[in-house]
Amino acid sequence: MKAESMAGLMRHCDKVLKHAMLKMGSNPTEYPSYFRMVDDLFPNFEVPPRVQAKFLIPVLTEHSKTLLAR
Repeated sequence: MKAESMAGLMRHCDKVLKHAMLKMGSNPTEYPSYFRMVDDLFPNFEVPPRVQAKFLIPVLTEHSKTLLAR
Protein backbone atom coordinates (compact mmCIF):
# COMPACT_ATOMS: atom_id res chain seq x y z
CA MET A 1 0.00 0.00 0.00
CA LYS A 2 1.29 3.42 -0.86
CA ALA A 3 2.24 5.75 2.00
CA GLU A 4 -0.36 8.32 0.95
CA SER A 5 -3.06 5.62 0.85
CA MET A 6 -2.06 4.39 4.31
CA ALA A 7 -2.09 7.94 5.67
CA GLY A 8 -5.56 8.50 4.20
CA LEU A 9 -6.77 5.23 5.69
CA MET A 10 -5.38 6.17 9.10
CA ARG A 11 -7.03 9.62 8.98
CA HIS A 12 -10.35 8.06 8.00
CA CYS A 13 -10.20 5.45 10.77
CA ASP A 14 -9.11 8.05 13.33
CA LYS A 15 -12.04 10.25 12.34
CA VAL A 16 -14.68 7.51 12.62
CA LEU A 17 -13.27 5.95 15.80
CA LYS A 18 -12.60 9.21 17.64
CA HIS A 19 -15.90 9.21 19.51
CA ALA A 20 -16.73 5.51 19.32
CA MET A 21 -13.52 4.06 20.78
CA LEU A 22 -13.68 4.25 24.56
CA LYS A 23 -10.69 3.97 26.87
CA MET A 24 -10.43 0.65 28.62
CA GLY A 25 -11.62 0.65 32.23
CA SER A 26 -9.32 -0.25 35.10
CA ASN A 27 -11.40 -3.18 36.37
CA PRO A 28 -9.89 -6.43 35.00
CA THR A 29 -13.26 -8.18 35.16
CA GLU A 30 -14.45 -5.81 32.42
CA TYR A 31 -11.62 -6.68 30.00
CA PRO A 32 -13.47 -9.50 28.18
CA SER A 33 -16.53 -7.34 27.51
CA TYR A 34 -14.29 -4.48 26.38
CA PHE A 35 -12.57 -6.68 23.81
CA ARG A 36 -15.94 -8.03 22.62
CA MET A 37 -17.07 -4.43 22.10
CA VAL A 38 -13.91 -3.67 20.13
CA ASP A 39 -14.39 -6.86 18.09
CA ASP A 40 -17.80 -5.52 17.07
CA LEU A 41 -16.67 -1.92 16.61
CA PHE A 42 -13.88 -2.45 14.09
CA PRO A 43 -15.98 -4.30 11.49
CA ASN A 44 -18.88 -1.87 11.93
CA PHE A 45 -16.58 1.01 11.00
CA GLU A 46 -14.70 -1.05 8.39
CA VAL A 47 -11.33 -0.70 10.11
CA PRO A 48 -8.92 -3.08 8.32
CA PRO A 49 -7.15 -5.63 10.55
CA ARG A 50 -3.73 -4.28 9.55
CA VAL A 51 -4.36 -0.98 11.37
CA GLN A 52 -6.56 -2.08 14.28
CA ALA A 53 -3.71 -2.36 16.78
CA LYS A 54 -2.68 1.25 16.06
CA PHE A 55 -6.04 2.37 17.44
CA LEU A 56 -6.44 -0.22 20.18
CA ILE A 57 -3.10 -0.03 21.98
CA PRO A 58 -3.31 3.67 22.94
CA VAL A 59 -6.64 3.17 24.75
CA LEU A 60 -5.56 0.13 26.78
CA THR A 61 -4.70 0.36 30.46
CA GLU A 62 -1.06 0.08 31.52
CA HIS A 63 -1.89 -3.31 33.05
CA SER A 64 -3.26 -4.57 29.73
CA LYS A 65 -0.23 -3.27 27.85
CA THR A 66 2.02 -5.13 30.29
CA LEU A 67 0.06 -8.34 29.76
CA LEU A 68 0.35 -7.95 26.00
CA ALA A 69 4.09 -7.44 26.25
CA ARG A 70 4.48 -10.75 28.11
